[in-house]
Amino acid sequence: MAELAIEGEPVNQACLTLGVSRSGFYDARSRPPSARSIRQAWLTDQITAVHQASRQTYGAPRVRAELVHGRGVTVSRKTVALPMRRAGLTGLSLRRKVKRVPAAVTVTDLVKRDVRRDGPNQLWVTDITEHPTREGKVYCCVVLDAYSRRVVGWAIDSRQRADLATAALGMAIDSRGTAGQVPDGIIHADHGTQFTSWTFTESARKAGLLPSLGTVGDPYDNAIAEAFWARLHTELLDRQRWRTRVELASAIFEYIEGFDNRRRRHSALDWMSPIEFETTTHMSSLISSPPSPRNRGNITLSAKTGQAHIPAKQAPDPDPEPAATRGPRLPLPGPTTNETPSSPTRNNPVPNPIRHTAPVPISYQRHPRNTLIPATQAPLPTHIQSPPPRAAHAFPLPGPTTNETPSSLAFNKAPQPSQLSRT
Repeated sequence: MAELAIEGEPVNQACLTLGVSRSGFYDARSRPPSARSIRQAWLTDQITAVHQASRQTYGAPRVRAELVHGRGVTVSRKTVALPMRRAGLTGLSLRRKVKRVPAAVTVTDLVKRDVRRDGPNQLWVTDITEHPTREGKVYCCVVLDAYSRRVVGWAIDSRQRADLATAALGMAIDSRGTAGQVPDGIIHADHGTQFTSWTFTESARKAGLLPSLGTVGDPYDNAIAEAFWARLHTELLDRQRWRTRVELASAIFEYIEGFDNRRRRHSALDWMSPIEFETTTHMSSLISSPPSPRNRGNITLSAKTGQAHIPAKQAPDPDPEPAATRGPRLPLPGPTTNETPSSPTRNNPVPNPIRHTAPVPISYQRHPRNTLIPATQAPLPTHIQSPPPRAAHAFPLPGPTTNETPSSLAFNKAPQPSQLSRT
């Protein structure tokens, strides 16, 4: 009303617009200020003085605390907040200004949490962890094969930069690739800056790997790597305090190469170690049977390449032998007693090639990896199993060592003619 009257508006028109009476307007002009308004003005002066004394850093809670405990003024926090808001007084917040980087377009998720693979070098997962020492933190990056849970590449450094992840990937490519190539492979990681960098992505593409990144802030998309870190922290890192970076790096190296890859039994691998699982499953695929027991062609195991050769499908016999007249089920025949296997050499890791030429009935059983193997085939001794070579998909058939004779191999000898009987 006073502003309208000062601007020259008629009092009657202003009172009608605002909905007040003219007598009330003239009475308010001559009325003295109330005790509440006087206290509000005094309190505003006190709040301003406290705020200036705090170098303009106090907010309403601390201004109220200073009034109550320092000046003996009984007042609530909201009573202080209202005059501060009207006077434009604010405290300094603890929120730091963060420079937000605009979201960049990255590669998509090619795994979709389906980590099941039927062969090595089809899916690799990678991640980085850290652990403190008295000298500072140690960062470790590993690359695991999802097929056998084997650590195929790792790197340790005092800083987690892009070269740490690139070094681990380079070790995996050198140890498992063929001429620096891993065709049709996938390298899966999270959205860390090390894995979204140009250096890491370009190294993967040059090796024939397809980069894959999970969703942001979701550990389940990289569960294999997270499970490995949980085992490493529980079984090694958290069991003692480490003095130097070299001491911790040596312990991580011994755990990966000496224990986890070679001796630790994994429940996901039928309680086998990663190297034993790769060797066993590859051997089973080499000695797997033809699709049908009736198609018993010549199965040849090459002594030079270690690969099994199965001829084309043969036509069934026009007059197959009745089941009632079949003989007993016999094991897969090996070299006879009259054969003299050649001594194993570096280029010839196994004895003479095993050829199955006689149409002898064989019983087959189902392997855990859905491959058929002879039921009577004895497993290879563990002392002649050797780790796979540095190749993409080549795991040669282990042969006898230089101190062993070919007779120590777990191949059954061919039955003597006197042992065969027909019913």
